[in-house]
Amino acid sequence: EINISTFFQDDDLTHGDSLTFTVDVDQSGIPNWMTLDQDTGVLKFTPPDEFVGDWNLELVATDSALESISKSILVTVQNQNDAPTVANSIDTQTAVEDQEFKFVIPDNIFSDSDIDSGDVLTYESLLSDGSGLPNWLTFDEGTKTYSGIPRDNDLSLEPLSILARAIDLDNESVDAVFSLNISNSNDAPRLLGEQPDVRFIEDSYKSFALASNLFDDDDLDSGDALT
Repeated sequence: EINISTFFQDDDLTHGDSLTFTVDVDQSGIPNWMTLDQDTGVLKFTPPDEFVGDWNLELVATDSALESISKSILVTVQNQNDAPTVANSIDTQTAVEDQEFKFVIPDNIFSDSDIDSGDVLTYESLLSDGSGLPNWLTFDEGTKTYSGIPRDNDLSLEPLSILARAIDLDNESVDAVFSLNISNSNDAPRLLGEQPDVRFIEDSYKSFALASNLFDDDDLDSGDALT
């Protein structure tokens, strides 16, 4: 806020004269982010990020007789940090058991209006509850890349809730949360032990049962069944 009346003096004010004020910015009138009270000379402005820099203001005072005088001043609009924002949501991702998973956060997820003013974003990731990522999953902060191979014991009925965080140079940050499903892939059953030999006698009936610990299947806890 600037009171431009302080730049001018009129000896006739004590005899009933009055001044009105106008402003011309870089010979283009007054921008929409400036407001001027022409009677008091109070100039207010809230410049957006794209108007950071130097501005030449031509201040004009006009009296009741339409005589005027002008003065040029230079106003510098300094950048003020704006926190990064989430521009787009991250789609739900799916990793498959025993297969390599890789996902790069797209460039359009986070936005920072200060990038043109030299700001830089860095990234980190954790689970949305504040705990670290599971052991099988890594995040490369430089490339914004998740990678890893989930195993059978990493399967869960509930998807992982993953938080991706963007941090600017002023340590202001914003979080984007997305879901990561881990899909089961079939594992072949395994032979665990040995079946004892069974002897049959000709023309006689005999039954036997396979040893209970003969086979195992890692997918049984995911609904698989052996026949």
